Amino acid sequence: MDDTSLTEEEKRDITILLRALHDAPYWCNDILYLDESHNGAIGDIVEVSEERKTYLDLFSERGLLPENEEDWDKEHVKELSKIRVLGEYVSEGEKQGAIILYINNIKDSVRENNAPAFYGLPYLTLTRYVYLHELMHAFFARKTNDGYEYIRDQEEAFAEFGALLLLEQLVKTKPNDDYIPAVNHASEEELKWAIRYVEGKNGVLECYSRGAVLFKQFGHDKDLSKRMLKAYPKPLE
Repeated sequence: MDDTSLTEEEKRDITILLRALHDAPYWCNDILYLDESHNGAIGDIVEVSEERKTYLDLFSERGLLPENEEDWDKEHVKELSKIRVLGEYVSEGEKQGAIILYINNIKDSVRENNAPAFYGLPYLTLTRYVYLHELMHAFFARKTNDGYEYIRDQEEAFAEFGALLLLEQLVKTKPNDDYIPAVNHASEEELKWAIRYVEGKNGVLECYSRGAVLFKQFGHDKDLSKRMLKAYPKPLE
């Protein structure tokens, strides 16, 4: 965890939460088809950053906007500048393989999205969900040795779909008494909130909301859901 404006108590709570989630086979191997190459975990590097990154920043960094600013759609750019990035999986560069959680943006978003309190702290509820979403990106990037291509409209929907499946798995997981509170266990209230949260994404984030549609349509069939996640992404030709 890098240096942030978090208090020592906040750093402790987030560290406990992430440690409980990191031991992937304990609670999510039934969803993610992990094999020996993962050595028991994915999302090995997690950073908690205080940077207030926007989607305009993210799109610019990833080359998703025209190089010439005169060609930018001004309304599109205006929308991107208002939406905060809550988490990011870095697939290349110096931080390749890292999950970054933008904690100040998460805290701001919690107030807007009425997240239920977990351990008395709503921002931990959203932090966990954002981590699960980014964990899916890490899974997609690492599960094939034949190449990987990020296709935003498809992948963000599948990342939300997978995150909701993982959260549901945590609802079903028996709390581990080694952690007080049981941070590797989720409530039905949290799952219902997460579905509403994903459904509510619109505008440039509309592709994310399709993940809730996938979950509602196919989440009840775990074998089919797992086959769908396993099929994405296809190796590059």
